[in-house]
Order: sequence, then structure tokens, then C-alpha cells
Amino acid sequence: MTLIDAAVVLPKLAFITAWNLEDLGEPHPVLGTNQHYFMTEDFRRTVRNRTLDLLGERRLARRGAISPLLVDTLTTIADADREFYGWSTVSGRPGDAGAALVAARDHDAIRAVVTDQVVLLEPVPGRGLAARFVETLPPVPGAVTRSVVVSRAQPDGAGRSAFAEPADTRDLDHLHAVMTAPRDAVHQLYTAIRTGTGTRRRSLPITALDVTGEGRIVTYLNDDPDTGAECVNLRSGSPAALTRLLETTNQTL
Repeated sequence: MTLIDAAVVLPKLAFITAWNLEDLGEPHPVLGTNQHYFMTEDFRRTVRNRTLDLLGERRLARRGAISPLLVDTLTTIADADREFYGWSTVSGRPGDAGAALVAARDHDAIRAVVTDQVVLLEPVPGRGLAARFVETLPPVPGAVTRSVVVSRAQPDGAGRSAFAEPADTRDLDHLHAVMTAPRDAVHQLYTAIRTGTGTRRRSLPITALDVTGEGRIVTYLNDDPDTGAECVNLRSGSPAALTRLLETTNQTL
């Protein structure tokens, strides 16, 4: 496949219109919930024509047809073998919320950054996908914090002997303190693959918190390899650590 060879910014409605013209199914979740617009047939025709005119101005359409470069780019997103994507919310600035995606198919990859109004598309190398995705997040250093793993089924002390040692709650207390600290932004991150049967398989969410004055931490769920109990993990979220976590998560799908 041959993708676009330079970054391009499209109005979100034009992007979704182009997607629908190529019959690619439901648009990717990063495009949000306002993917469907009620239109009369006349207005739908107007949007289609204006979209093709806009794409034509950017050499992405010709003679009423979307160019193969853009078609292949959209298809890479629709039928990706590997994906890293997520949503970001900035505290106190809902207008700055957005989403990002890095999708690869075979050896081709595309990065998309999405706001309420526009979609930025740019080609990226087909390797190091997690790092290319992490680059879309604000450049926040990892917080200096203690890594902890806490079972979600913390004992509440019921049935314990009155003479038993008090439960050690230091890890739980640390987790609670970090999770309730003031934050500048929240990032909900995922990775996904397409299996050999064509089924899309998505990870559980990884949450990155930009803690005010401290830096970024990440938290996620996994199962204890010995007991099978579901655990909450918390660790520093430096760009390198977050990249490794996303890569490892992708490899386990």
C-alpha cells in the first residue's frame, strides 16, 4: 500500500465523509461519538461535493474520486494489524480534550491526532509504533514515585483474630494518595491487534495521570501470576516506561 507522504489536516466532517464514501464501516473510536450527522439528501450531496473539492485542492481527490493515497491511508486505519490509541482530557480546559491513534497495516503506518474540529494525518515509520504514539502526549516527565501492586480485593479485617498483626496498608495508602492528588491531565490509553481470523482484540485501559507538580504516573490492571487475583499496578510514567508498557501489553494480546 502507498500512504500519504506528508502531513495533512482535514476538517473532521470531511474526514468522516471521505471515510463513508469508501464504505469502510464504523469510523475508529478516536473520532468520538459525533460521527453521525443528520442531513437532508440535498445537504448530504453538498457536503460530499465540498469534501471532494477540498480534497482536490490538496491533491487527495481527482475527477470526483478520492485518490488511492488517501484511500490506502484510511484503509490502514480501518483494517489495522496493530494500533495504539487513546483520549486525553486537560483539567479545567475541556476544549483542549483530544484523541490520538497510531495504526499500522503490514509495513505501513499512519498517525492521527483528533480534536472536535479537525483530524491531522501524518505518515510514520512502521516500527516503534508505541513510541510514535507516546509522542502525541504532552511532554511530561515521569513522576518520582514508588511502584506498587495492590490487590483489588483488599482484606477489610473481617474475621481476623484480635491478636493478629495489623494489615499492612502502606501500598494501598500510597495508591490512594497518588490517585486522589490534583492532576493536570488524564490520558486513557489502549492498544489493539487484529487476529489471524480478522477479529479486533483490544487491551484493558492504561490510565496515565499528569499529577500536578509531580509528573506522570500510570496505573493499570492485571492478574497476579501466582494467585490469579486482579491487581492494580502503579508506576512512574516516563515516556520510555510508558512506551515499554504499551509494547508489552500489545505483545500479550
